[in-house]
Amino acid sequence: MLAKRRKLVMNGVEIERAPLLVPSFSSKGFPDVQKIIEYSSEVIDGPTLVSAYDIHYRKIAPPFDFASLIFLDSGGYEASKDAELSDFGERDHNPQAWNQQFHEAQLASWRPSVPTVLISYDHPRERLPIPEQIERAKCMAPGNAAVLREILLKPESVSQTLLSVESVFKHVRKLADFNVIGVTEKEIGNSVISRMQNIIQLRSALETVPRLDGSCCMACRSAQSSSFAMQSESREPPDPNEPSRPRPYRCFAETIARMPLDPRPCGPNRRATGTPRASRQKTPPWEPPEHF
Repeated sequence: MLAKRRKLVMNGVEIERAPLLVPSFSSKGFPDVQKIIEYSSEVIDGPTLVSAYDIHYRKIAPPFDFASLIFLDSGGYEASKDAELSDFGERDHNPQAWNQQFHEAQLASWRPSVPTVLISYDHPRERLPIPEQIERAKCMAPGNAAVLREILLKPESVSQTLLSVESVFKHVRKLADFNVIGVTEKEIGNSVISRMQNIIQLRSALETVPRLDGSCCMACRSAQSSSFAMQSESREPPDPNEPSRPRPYRCFAETIARMPLDPRPCGPNRRATGTPRASRQKTPPWEPPEHF
């Protein structure tokens, strides 16, 4: 069952259940990302993604103990100057140097206060064949058994814009050492339908490998906005009597959209110091540009 809710387990303890919507923080376009994290920590109590690149350049500082689970990202998004469809930062981004040594240094110094998923190294100008990507990811954070591991699969050459799922199929058994198999939204397909089809094919391929069938998950992320995970950790059906955990993602989205542009306090304090409600003009309905 591809859409089944499944558990993410570390050391025999359930951490989260999928599918997950994971708020993601990045300095790309947001130089005040540390302040955004501090404000957002008041409304987030679930999984969160932060970048090893941002920690390396001290744009953010752990611990991020407000989250129930941390995804420590690869740094490839911040190392790229290319714009994404989901980018909405307020400033141009000029990436600094990023390499595998910097990434490994952050993984080695990581002392998590909450469960963590380490994501394999990535750089937009460094592309390898799928077997070499797998071997490189296996070597990250050697000897650290207190974390989960995700391989972020990428195109095999700089000229490729899409991930070759056929190449992944050929080496699917080599993925058994990872807890999470990650792909990016823009590289898994060029349309919503093709992305869904490729994710289903990858999920089905993982199901055919016994070790993968019971110990790993699929993750598909949209840069800067969210990360979705389809787990295969547990085959037991969900408990209908278990109460669902409320997630304040709407509050999070509103907070993120507001803070880079307007750091003033929200709520009653802002209303008291802002324009009186009666004198505010209604926002006109949105109309598409003429070239649409």
